[in-house]
Amino acid sequence: MSSASLKIEGPRNPHSKEYASLLYFLNQSYDFSDMRWFENDTSFFYGTKPEQLKNKWVLKCGETFASHVGVFPFVARVNGHPLKVAGIGSVATHPEYRNRGLMRKLMAHVGNQLVEEGYDLSILWGERALYEHFDYERGVFQDRFSFNRRFFKPLPLGKSIRPLKDSDWDELQKIFTRHDFHTNRNVDYFKTLHRRFSRGIPEPIWVMEKAGKIIAYVIVFKINEGYEVAEWGGEVKNVTDLIASVLPKPSTGNVWISIYPGCELYHWALENHESQIRTPNTCMVKVLNLGKVLKAFESQLQERYESHSLRDLGSVSLQLPGQKKVTLTFGSQLKVETGETSGKPIMLTQSQCVRLLFGGTWPSYELKLKDFELELLDSLFPLEWYWWRSDWI
Repeated sequence: MSSASLKIEGPRNPHSKEYASLLYFLNQSYDFSDMRWFENDTSFFYGTKPEQLKNKWVLKCGETFASHVGVFPFVARVNGHPLKVAGIGSVATHPEYRNRGLMRKLMAHVGNQLVEEGYDLSILWGERALYEHFDYERGVFQDRFSFNRRFFKPLPLGKSIRPLKDSDWDELQKIFTRHDFHTNRNVDYFKTLHRRFSRGIPEPIWVMEKAGKIIAYVIVFKINEGYEVAEWGGEVKNVTDLIASVLPKPSTGNVWISIYPGCELYHWALENHESQIRTPNTCMVKVLNLGKVLKAFESQLQERYESHSLRDLGSVSLQLPGQKKVTLTFGSQLKVETGETSGKPIMLTQSQCVRLLFGGTWPSYELKLKDFELELLDSLFPLEWYWWRSDWI
């Protein structure tokens, strides 16, 4: 049967009475035997509440779910500036309905919804070959470090560690929000992380105390090679002491941590790692509001502008199709301004924009620009940003 002859209903949001069959469909599509896998993995976003169902989009053929795309809303904080982010996940098509353009139809609908609802950018963790057709590009590259367990230093005197208690959630949230880059979370979201990472390890969240006050925490999970750290909070020295003390000490086996350049643990990792790789687990990004994104990073751009002694160099304008022109003005300070300004903008594709802002190469490698523009953009980009392993969807 061709896609044109299929009687497809949707795109629409599922009803609460369809929720159980939706979960069954997702597990069948991903070949998961655990019918609660999605609820356990990202339980904050799954359930029958209206705010949970409105972010799931489905196509049905009769009583059968044919395709699904989930939107996982975040508010990301970049040096105090909020960005409305749409995570994309749980993308699935029923085996009997694949190769008929259903996912393309659903992703196009969701893309239009994100623009209408005022999202600033969208992210997902998935295969580049699959999602580049929907204008997503790899960015926010990370390094994955391994550390030999035998060489970690013992816990310093005057500090103690213990598993998380129910009374600790508020303190963990306070520590987490001190990071330059973080997502807005409430305590209920934090509690779902314990459920998510407790598979394979009974106590995934540990805290360090000094004089009865929590000063650091880590979230860990079990992998085949040993243990991986999903998230941490606190001063670098306290976090590394906690990591060294909380994990079992086999004669062999490593601790793995995925760390982005710009993260406070990055320099420590460079000095103490056993191995380092540029992991392919990069974030796929689509910029929906270039002006808002660059404005959020304005303070970082200003720091780079000052460090390179760039002064009074005029301006450079950037623009994505269908979006407003964004101008970087280089005076006594760098300013990000959105709207009509004189001069012809540098037109970017979505792929070029993500590579410029969050890629792993110099802008000059991708863009054919004037020497003046290349000098400026190579000095300012790519930006430093990262997502926590615990935020992956």
